[in-house]
Amino acid sequence: MLIRLFSRITNLSSKCVIRSVRYASETSTMKETYPPKVTHVIFDLDGLLIDTEPLFVEVNKRVMAKYGKEYTIDLKRLTMGMSQNPGTELLLEKMKETYPPKVTHVIFDLDGLLIDTEPLFVEVNKRVMAKYGKEYTIDLKRLTMGMSQNPGTELLLEKVGLKGKVSVKDYVAEYDALLPELLPGCLMMPGAMRFIRHLAAHNIPRAICTGSPDSECKVKLRNHKELTDLIPFMVRGGDPEIGSGKPAPDCFLVTMKRFDPKPASAANVVVFEDSPNGVRAAVAAGMRTVMIPDPRFSTPPEEIKDRITMVLRNFDEFKPESLGLPPYDSDLNNNKF
Repeated sequence: MLIRLFSRITNLSSKCVIRSVRYASETSTMKETYPPKVTHVIFDLDGLLIDTEPLFVEVNKRVMAKYGKEYTIDLKRLTMGMSQNPGTELLLEKMKETYPPKVTHVIFDLDGLLIDTEPLFVEVNKRVMAKYGKEYTIDLKRLTMGMSQNPGTELLLEKVGLKGKVSVKDYVAEYDALLPELLPGCLMMPGAMRFIRHLAAHNIPRAICTGSPDSECKVKLRNHKELTDLIPFMVRGGDPEIGSGKPAPDCFLVTMKRFDPKPASAANVVVFEDSPNGVRAAVAAGMRTVMIPDPRFSTPPEEIKDRITMVLRNFDEFKPESLGLPPYDSDLNNNKF
């Protein structure tokens, strides 16, 4: 009897040992799986506790703009969270790799960009065409827009079936005879004078490059003395140094050559244009190109759309600092970028 009891006690003890070992094993596993209790807390600051990241973007944009560079969201993501000096070093390295040089010189087209003459040219052409029983359409306007007078007239006569019947000389004579009636009343385009005054105040080299002949320029600029006073020089259609007019790059290259001081390269020049042919010429010249098209007459040319620096609705949309030019003083005073 005693032996049986001892045997049962031994069996129970064995089970207790097994259970004890299992519990110890489970306890050990829990220690390995679960981390210790948190007793201290560390926070990042910028963008986590305080909303500073948009402000850092703004500051970097302003600083980079002074060097003719653009601070992008990709650059922000690349350096976000880094210490200041290593982050700045990486930023400068990336900017050098990917962004074009600073703009130092500015060239303007004239008609439809600085002065609102395009509707007047449409009216003049309509009147002349009507004398020959032809209709001057918006498609004809778009086709010849920005071209020098004689090549544009020659193409125009060909398209309406008057080539060989009406000479370029006769058409131009009738056209020019109507200009004094309409052109002196042309107005400045919105925001144009503000930008030109700004460039003059900061001594930024600037010029006008137009396909219009000298006689026409005198008529339409008669009432815009401030414009002509603030633009040091103008290259006009018929200039003997210009081999081919827009869309060839000749006119802009000649203009660049006449700057004093000269730009380091074509990439340091920005051209403001409204016409597709003018944009083609500027791009072909290797210059930065800002297009401000009049939606009544033109749109960015599809074949070079990706090579246009920017397309705007008017001068008021343009921020000079976006191309490395000095920002408008009023924008800084109002804390606007």
